[in-house]
Amino acid sequence: MVVTTLSRYSVLIISLVSTMALARLLTPAEIGIFSMAVVFVNLAHSMRDFGVGQYIIQEKELTTERIRSAFGITLVIAWSMAILLAVAAPWTAGFYGDERVTEILRVLAINFALIPFGSVVLSYMRREMQFTTIFLVAVSSEVIRAASSIWFAWIGLGAMSLAWSALLGVIATVALARLLGPRHFVVRPEFREWRRVVGFGGQATLATIALEFQRGAPDVIIGRYLSAAAVGFFGKALSVIQLFDRTVLAAVHPVILPHMSAKHRSGDSITDFYAHGLGLITALAWPFYAFVAIMALPVVRILFGDQWDAVVPLARILSIYAAVNVLFAFAGQALVAVGAVHLLVRLRVATLLATISALALAVPQGLEAVAFAMVFPAAVGWLYSYWLMRSAIGLEFSIYARAIISSLLITAATAALPMLHLWATAGVGQPLWQTFIIGAAGGGVGWLAAVIALRHPIWDELRLLFFHARNRVWPVSG
Repeated sequence: MVVTTLSRYSVLIISLVSTMALARLLTPAEIGIFSMAVVFVNLAHSMRDFGVGQYIIQEKELTTERIRSAFGITLVIAWSMAILLAVAAPWTAGFYGDERVTEILRVLAINFALIPFGSVVLSYMRREMQFTTIFLVAVSSEVIRAASSIWFAWIGLGAMSLAWSALLGVIATVALARLLGPRHFVVRPEFREWRRVVGFGGQATLATIALEFQRGAPDVIIGRYLSAAAVGFFGKALSVIQLFDRTVLAAVHPVILPHMSAKHRSGDSITDFYAHGLGLITALAWPFYAFVAIMALPVVRILFGDQWDAVVPLARILSIYAAVNVLFAFAGQALVAVGAVHLLVRLRVATLLATISALALAVPQGLEAVAFAMVFPAAVGWLYSYWLMRSAIGLEFSIYARAIISSLLITAATAALPMLHLWATAGVGQPLWQTFIIGAAGGGVGWLAAVIALRHPIWDELRLLFFHARNRVWPVSG
């Protein structure tokens, strides 16, 4: 957890610096065009992986033949997706009415020819929890991607700067994975065990495709019926909210599935572990989303500049969506860990249908209506995931409620001082950076006081982390 957290925070900082620079070098329309193209790329990625990464992590008896079969299937599907993206690029550009999408898609299609040579190795390293090596690969690749994107934007490549930098990032990832990965790991494509891989991967892919459709639906619908600039504004609002995903959830996710899979393989129940994790994550996520909703204007101005002020009301609304969404943040990993991939498919399809229905009704009313509409599929996913988790791992509502009720009190304590500060300084004209710093300090004090007063489990985790860190720096002698 320490290594993956360090990795994600390092990648986040690098990405955040490049995002802040690109927000000032590129226009909302240029960023929106790239976002519209990436929807189809992400959908192709969901099919390209074919659940192979999850299969490698959860397979109880992972033989050399099964690894090679997984690589062979990944290679065939990824190259097929590369050809399909390149050929379909003009039709996709016609759908949006912007020819720039064609060139972006054709550059990004090259990634699909390269990714399989690194993805299987990285999945194997995750199974073996070799997170230090994964950290080196991720951070080095992100540095290359971020630096090249800023340079390309600086010299005037516009939206294409994001496409070319993404390609360089993939090249770096593949090269480093093969260079730093296990020396004995020599992969060549075979298909002897293809039935076993496909049996798991088929259902996992359906779930991933549904998830990518759900994630991409706002960009597709907004881009088709509103404008590229609207896509850019909505995407930036989501990126503000998703800072928590990129800082915390993204650090936790690589560890959760291998750990729960290992517990399930050994015959242990994962119910208590799931409930404990839910209590910890809501104690962090809900205060974060509350703070973003209160301090949306300073946050947006600091990150992106004043040309993105239209993001502020969207970020406030989407904080509600994110707070509901986090209630089933680990449901997918839990269902995969116990082999209930078919239930995960049901969950993803249900949230996809709810998303499309809500957005179709909301988009004629504008971006703020679209933001409010996102709350509906999040609520559907939360309720349905709880029902599925009851049958899959025996998660009872009493356990579920105990895990999250104290998080509500912590959130209220976190929000109190920032709200009081905004009320007290209304009309004073205080610089936004001062407002942000004072609000963040007040929110931090309120959060810590509530955690200690309630004796929340996250306080024990923080103390344990502190003791481990102290013992590493100042080892206790015999």
